[in-house]
Amino acid sequence: MNKTTAYVTAAMLLSVPTVAFAQAPLPPEAFAKAEVPAPTADASEANIAAGGSYATGNSKSASLNAGASARVRRSDHQGKFKADLALGYSAVPEADEAARDATLKRSAENYTLEARYDYFFSRYVSGFVLARGFHDYFQNLDLRLDLAPGISLYIVDEKSEQLQVDVGYDYQRDFTRNAPDVTFHNALLGVSYHNAINAAVVFDTGLYYLQAFSPFKTDDTINMRLEGFAALNAKVSDKFSVTTSLAVKYNNNPALVAGSDTVHMERTDAITKLNLVYNLL
Repeated sequence: MNKTTAYVTAAMLLSVPTVAFAQAPLPPEAFAKAEVPAPTADASEANIAAGGSYATGNSKSASLNAGASARVRRSDHQGKFKADLALGYSAVPEADEAARDATLKRSAENYTLEARYDYFFSRYVSGFVLARGFHDYFQNLDLRLDLAPGISLYIVDEKSEQLQVDVGYDYQRDFTRNAPDVTFHNALLGVSYHNAINAAVVFDTGLYYLQAFSPFKTDDTINMRLEGFAALNAKVSDKFSVTTSLAVKYNNNPALVAGSDTVHMERTDAITKLNLVYNLL
């Protein structure tokens, strides 16, 4: 290799890093982490459900339970609606057929209508307002009205699993049959859990505690209520599913029986249902 060739080769090798470092630096955006769009929480759900029984012959009875629910979520706003009813009639067996038909009597009658609005301050915190009306003939209640504002904390918030805690105030007004209306101011504490076990099975449960602070006692009995529920929904097709549910309500100081100053209602009521559910959305 002559001297000229050696000089040219060395110059070319030395020019490579010079050219590389002479290039314009990359903009800061090139080193920024790529943004991943947040999953949308928007949803629209609605369903109706019904179940019942009918018996003829020596025993005559008919029962019906039905319900409807809906949920709409748009951005930070969510609305929920729920309605339930349970009706029952039965005839006491009598020797005379005409008397048997005449003894058809009401054995169950209760209705619930509930609406709830949530505003989400963040993924894990929302403020809510709940309104609920409840009627039960055999609890001597023409209407129990609950108005409850509060805060919800989502301890677990995943696609298939949610654990939610509600804390708030509850205004309760009981309109009783043949008795003076009663007002309670309650502290509300509740917890609910939702688990989509798989694509076909969903489990829901919850427990709510309402402690009256005004009046704290009536006739030396503490005014408090517990309401719990559990439901298992099994999908049988794209539109139909079957739900088995249990709802338990405990009232430590239930209403008096109409026309009596001493006889109270039972403190605990439980309703077990097996319903066919049709998913509208």
